[in-house]
Amino acid sequence: MPAADNEDPRFQEHMKWLGHVAAISASLDLSVNMTIWELANVERWIGACLTTQIFSPSSRFRVLISLVHVRGGKPEIIRALSALDLRRLPWMNSSVFTMTFKTVFGA
Repeated sequence: MPAADNEDPRFQEHMKWLGHVAAISASLDLSVNMTIWELANVERWIGACLTTQIFSPSSRFRVLISLVHVRGGKPEIIRALSALDLRRLPWMNSSVFTMTFKTVFGA
């Protein structure tokens, strides 16, 4: 794909992989949300209203773990979910995007 007049071709590969990370993160985020909706036994549109109010991915994941517990999830599943350290995952949040955008484009 040719670079636009205002794009620096040195960053094309970097931006391609940043896009992949963003897509994987969005997919994981949607999966967590849909699981919360299912465990909360609410329709998608109601669940979306709820999970939209839970901003951070780690908070949303804590809700997921709590619902698994309330719904009688096996202790080994709850332990495995609790052992995940979400702070180490490459979450696509505004601070990461802003930092990358400023680094790449000098904005």
